[in-house]
Amino acid sequence: MTRICEAKGLGWKRLSPSAFLLFAFFGLSALPALAAENFWGCLIYASDSAQCNNLPERLRGYEVRMSSAFGYSRFCLIAQQQTTVQTERETGLAFSGDLKIVLTSLAGAPDGKYLIKLLFVQSEEPVMETQARVSRNSPLFIRGPNWRDGQIIIVVMIAA
Repeated sequence: MTRICEAKGLGWKRLSPSAFLLFAFFGLSALPALAAENFWGCLIYASDSAQCNNLPERLRGYEVRMSSAFGYSRFCLIAQQQTTVQTERETGLAFSGDLKIVLTSLAGAPDGKYLIKLLFVQSEEPVMETQARVSRNSPLFIRGPNWRDGQIIIVVMIAA
C-alpha cells in the first residue's frame, strides 16, 4: 500500500486514515489478483547463421517483428523458465550458467496492465535494474549482450 501512495506522489501525511482506507478498499479491489500470475522468461540466441529456428510456443507469430527489431533472421531458444509469482517476496528465474532474472516488484493497475521491476544478476552480482509497464500475456523483449555471431535476447512475460 505504501508503494501505491508514493508512486502517486501522495505520501502518508496527505491522506486521512478514512481516505486511506477507502482508497485501499476501492482502489485495490479493482486490481487483478496477483497471486495466480506466472512469471515466464526465456533466453533466445538471435543470428543470421544459426542452425536452428525454434521459438517457444508463446512467441509464435512474433518472428517478423523480432527480425525487424533486432536485425536477425534466425532465433534459437536457449532456455525458458516459468514460476508462480510470490506476492510476499521476489520471484526469480534462474537459467543455466550464471544468469538470473528477478521480478522485484509487480503492481497491478485498474486498466489490467502491470508495472514490473526487474533485476538482472550475473555471477551473483547485479548487472542491470529496469522497470516497464506491460500487459498480461504480452512479451517484453530486451536486447542482451552480443554472443558468438549474434546476440542474446531476453524475453519476460506476466502470464495467466
